[in-house]
Amino acid sequence: MIRYAGRGLVGYALSYVALVCVALLIVGVVVYGTFIRSMEQEIAGTSVSMLKQVRDVTDSRMMDMNRIAQLIASDPDLVSDVPASEGYRMGEKVRSLAKFKAANSFAGEIAVYFRGKSGDRLFAASGMYELASFFQEAYRYANWSADSFLADFSELRQPVLRPLEPVTLNGVETRNRATYLYPLPLHASRPYGVILFQIDEREWSGMIRGVLNNEAGYSYIADDRGRLVAYAAERDREEESAALALRLPGDLPRDGVRTVSLDGEKLFVARIVSDYNGWSFVSILPAERALGPVIRSRNVFALCVLGVLAVSVLLSFVFGARQYRTERKLHTVIKSQARIVMEKELLDLIRGKTRDHDDKEPPFAPVLEFTFDRYIVAQLLIDRYKQAALVGSRSEPAVMLLSLKNVLEELAGDLGQGWTLEGMEPGGIILLLNVREDCTVEDVKELADKANAFLEQHFRFTCTAGIGCLYEEADLVYKSYLEANYAARSRYLRGGGQSFVYESLREHEHEQDPYRYRYELHPLLSAAIRKGDKDEASLRIGEIVASLSGQRLDVDMGERLSFDLVHTIMKTLSEAGIVLPDQAAAALTELFATRFETIAELEAAVIKFCQGVCDDIASRKESKNVELLEQALAFIGEFYTDGSLSAEGIADRLGVSRSYLSRYFKDQTGSPLMQYVDGLRMTKAKELLAETDLKIKEIVELVGLTDPNNFFRKFKKREGLTPQEYRDASNSSSGGGA
Repeated sequence: MIRYAGRGLVGYALSYVALVCVALLIVGVVVYGTFIRSMEQEIAGTSVSMLKQVRDVTDSRMMDMNRIAQLIASDPDLVSDVPASEGYRMGEKVRSLAKFKAANSFAGEIAVYFRGKSGDRLFAASGMYELASFFQEAYRYANWSADSFLADFSELRQPVLRPLEPVTLNGVETRNRATYLYPLPLHASRPYGVILFQIDEREWSGMIRGVLNNEAGYSYIADDRGRLVAYAAERDREEESAALALRLPGDLPRDGVRTVSLDGEKLFVARIVSDYNGWSFVSILPAERALGPVIRSRNVFALCVLGVLAVSVLLSFVFGARQYRTERKLHTVIKSQARIVMEKELLDLIRGKTRDHDDKEPPFAPVLEFTFDRYIVAQLLIDRYKQAALVGSRSEPAVMLLSLKNVLEELAGDLGQGWTLEGMEPGGIILLLNVREDCTVEDVKELADKANAFLEQHFRFTCTAGIGCLYEEADLVYKSYLEANYAARSRYLRGGGQSFVYESLREHEHEQDPYRYRYELHPLLSAAIRKGDKDEASLRIGEIVASLSGQRLDVDMGERLSFDLVHTIMKTLSEAGIVLPDQAAAALTELFATRFETIAELEAAVIKFCQGVCDDIASRKESKNVELLEQALAFIGEFYTDGSLSAEGIADRLGVSRSYLSRYFKDQTGSPLMQYVDGLRMTKAKELLAETDLKIKEIVELVGLTDPNNFFRKFKKREGLTPQEYRDASNSSSGGGA
């Protein structure tokens, strides 16, 4: 019975194989007939997909230039009128434009021209130019001059792109560049200014080749007037390809592919039009070259069909089993990657990227589905996160982050719904909340406080939360994120373990009195370091930090002023000629490189560094001859009014060499020998100017100086005033004036 059943199974299998073989022969003939058409459709779909990528990149860069133009228009220092005499302010305009250019690698040059302001000048990232000089020397256009520019400017109402044209740079190199003109303000009947963006042809062409990898055919970009913006063609066929583009029919589809025959050659022409600026993105591909491998494999295909017939059953079982395993694996991967998809959507939202309706739909539904019409972002930063790995195991920081994310998403259910994403810096978490109508910012602050309490209870760590503003559009989520990031960074000045609301921070910063930084403390700190007095140095550092943390400063300003503290220390060491040991030099480098979480951490690190430096300086001074310093100071104090006093004379009087005395005096006092003598003379001169009516020439002689011109120069450099201005100011002050 078993043997009979086996034979029946074999017979059934053979019948199935025969049926499959006959069907395969019929299908093979039909498939071959439709194969070419399928390949055409696939090539067409690929061309459209790649063109969309080019369009998206181009639209993004044009939007970046428009955003830069809006930022320039909103900067009062750039748009304000500056007299020609104020060279520094004009230089500031150039430096500001250079920063904008550095932030946008697409533009080869950014320039600004204002009607009737700052004379007939044009400010650019590369410098300041007379209008005629800009167009004749710096950038000489083949078909555009200063007069043509002014004529175009008078008629400019909205952004305009000039097509590619030869531009000679500084009379040396000629390149093809397109010029994008953006009026200030936009859509005004009479703009007061215009921004020029120069885009090199290589930027356009490189972008097309980089995205399309165009090895055959021709691709180009045309503006809304049909003018050529950029192109990329097969090597040695640029002119032929450009002529071919001009012969294309005018009724090409707006978004799609059409087969065109020119001179007996069949071409695939794909075209995409941007909704942002109306530009056309076109790709032309010869059908014969695209389908060449398919045509050449025609005979091979027939032989392959015969081979497939021989092994159809075996391959059916093998491929079926493999396909089954692949599908199961694919479903498992998609399910496990749902979190990654959700985080990708979150990242797009906080970056301000919105989904375009033409984008290709994913193979599964979006993870983020908003129920309510209000959105808010909170950013949480785990305090002392870098120390987490030192306190526990290596996995503890990851466990702490994961636990905090789960708690935040669970607490978010009380307000609506929420999703988390790891932040841009270590130990950071971004929380996007889609909240109900009755939810307030204070409710979000309470949620952040609960998360902080959980973290402290279970991990003995705290976190700082920054909370942005509520918005009613998902497209504005990125603004709430920027506000939350700013608020979280307030930890630097105000300490960690707190929740900061952006609106409250801004209100307090605007209500407070103007803050004046205590620069006078920096010379005192320098003097303490030179003397090697670590107690005084620690005191001065504490005073400087207290002056920062005791005020409601802007976060960015606080970080910049803190950097000034480290810079003062470095400058003092450099001016005093103090060579640090390798360990101390490495510590100073770390002060510059480390981004401290709070200003208190910075204070502790700076004090520790300065105490080590002061100990080293003090030990050096103690090893020197203290009696020699007292003799030198006494001799200088008695004879500094002698015009013949010199370093050689002082050294001879003390019985030492001039070079030794100079090194010793600077090491002990932190000041060069003759600079100290000049300081005494200047102090005496100030006293005589304020308290006597002696002529300035007489005062010069009395204090031991022989050259009045040298005295005037040193006095002005030291005091910021001429001797006569100092005397007038002293007399005015003693008489009750300002």
